[in-house]
Amino acid sequence: MTQQEELYKYTLETLNAINNPNIKLSAIIYRAMRIARFRNDFESLIYFETEITPIPYVTSNIFKKILELLPKGKQGEFLINLFDIIKSERKIREISIQNGNVIYTGNYQDISISVPELEASIDLGVQNGLNPYTLLEFISILTRIKNRIHEYLAINEHQLFNELTTTTYYGESLDKLDLICRKFHIFAHALESRHNMRTPLIINDEYDLQYLMYAILKLFFEDVRREEWTPSCAGRSARIDFLLRNESVVVELKKTRKGSNEGKIGEELIIDIAKYQEHPSCKVLYCFIYDPEGIIMNPTGLENDLSKKEGDFIVRTRIAPKGY
Repeated sequence: MTQQEELYKYTLETLNAINNPNIKLSAIIYRAMRIARFRNDFESLIYFETEITPIPYVTSNIFKKILELLPKGKQGEFLINLFDIIKSERKIREISIQNGNVIYTGNYQDISISVPELEASIDLGVQNGLNPYTLLEFISILTRIKNRIHEYLAINEHQLFNELTTTTYYGESLDKLDLICRKFHIFAHALESRHNMRTPLIINDEYDLQYLMYAILKLFFEDVRREEWTPSCAGRSARIDFLLRNESVVVELKKTRKGSNEGKIGEELIIDIAKYQEHPSCKVLYCFIYDPEGIIMNPTGLENDLSKKEGDFIVRTRIAPKGY
């Protein structure tokens, strides 16, 4: 079972669990956080983290790390929107008792309380005879939050199902390439030491990277073709690093160097992607960016920006090693 298939199964289990009265909403939120991490959905991860942390004192390390991953200039706007959502979900109606009747005054009070604290208040309220109308208001707050979590899980379940049904054919090939790229730096580092004064193999540029990668790909794939040309695009062609013919996967390699930056690498790949889409044998473009010196400051962000699916054309980008 691939990681994506496991995530889909986990999401389905969480969707089923959310309606189980014996499972607390805080436990569901922890599961939703795991799903958000796998999906690199940082904004939802911050929302879930805030839900289970006393409000407004959100100071956990994970909250700070996630916030740092948001684009610069977006943090303030996002936090304002986030706390507006949380504030709106925690409004409680004020009541008064007149002649033995409950009267809702029409005013609302904001409750700054996290989900675990809400659950504890409800449990204690049931045991100690809390005003039943206040108890109902607390339960309604949890219901609103629960509905938001349910919507998030349902959307992800639908997206994961679509991704699995459209990429199942390529799943095994992409898993192999992920393994190769994830372990490549360990492999390259081992080649730098040789006995008896023999010359070590150092990766100085993309030609060295292609030389080694070709040998590795031959271990995993039957038909590996080097340096094919793409059809002309805007009067120019591009030379493909490797075509895995049987899998319809093109592998494009990049190596960072001094003076490289995320913007320049991204621009180069965006231009290449447009050309690779014209190749009749390319259904999946796998871009591997080798970054041994940790030049790329936000590798996960760049991976997300350069990974996409347009119709039947899939682009997956992987950067290794990651410098953080």
